[in-house]
Amino acid sequence: MEDLLSLTPRFQMVPNSDGSKIEAVVAEVRAFVSRRRLNRPQGIVWTNVDGAIADCLETIGRMCAQEEFAFINQMVAEEKVTKAHELWLKFHVLLVEKKLEFDALVDLLAGNHELIDGVFPLQEKLLQRGIVLVAITNGVERFLRKALEKHHFVMPLLGNDIFFDDDGSFQGLKLIHGPGWLDKGRIIETVAKTFTIQPLACIGNGPSDISMARATIGLGGTVVSRGTNSPLSQWCHANLKPEQFLQYTGEHGLRGWVSEIVRRCANAQRQAAAS
Repeated sequence: MEDLLSLTPRFQMVPNSDGSKIEAVVAEVRAFVSRRRLNRPQGIVWTNVDGAIADCLETIGRMCAQEEFAFINQMVAEEKVTKAHELWLKFHVLLVEKKLEFDALVDLLAGNHELIDGVFPLQEKLLQRGIVLVAITNGVERFLRKALEKHHFVMPLLGNDIFFDDDGSFQGLKLIHGPGWLDKGRIIETVAKTFTIQPLACIGNGPSDISMARATIGLGGTVVSRGTNSPLSQWCHANLKPEQFLQYTGEHGLRGWVSEIVRRCANAQRQAAAS
């Protein structure tokens, strides 16, 4: 297993300052509301989705690369590899060492993916107000798009990518954030400033979602945190007032919070219009 650490991961870095990905997701947002015959987006609810794909990747790892994934996870726990390096190693194991076909891996990931309960009614209620639910992920974008197709669920999406050499062999990851966490907060602030589409709320749970929450609160929105002891929930309890965030557990998903999330988005809309 130690030979895995001798491999040199390959990354193509696309800095947060590169506006092409941001312009692409804003174009998706605008197309989304135009299909509803609305003039322009009235706001965005940003949501993370990478945890679901990561869970699916672990499931596949247990199926066909249990020892390799256990070793990689141990290296992560000992902080010997970064999160980006971890993702590259797991794709290398599955696509190169285990010789899984890329399309087969995509289908496996999509087949093991489940949507959070309540996301369909949340999206519909938000769209009635011209508000768009947008995914922002540290995971690989094309995997998530395939998974969402399986659920017949369409939403704008901003994430990382994967690249291959000329003969179709896996080479590396195209990261829009560099070797560390995706700076979700900076992207949200750029969309708000450059395209005047305000973040009315954000939904997340992990450490990379803290910058997203900070930006959303700074621009007058609210935070929806998953889990009672997640990194984002801990940050919310330590830094925010109770009226600035909601907290839900995975057991019941978002279904019980749809009306409250929409109400808070409507309040943020009114406040933004009055300022």
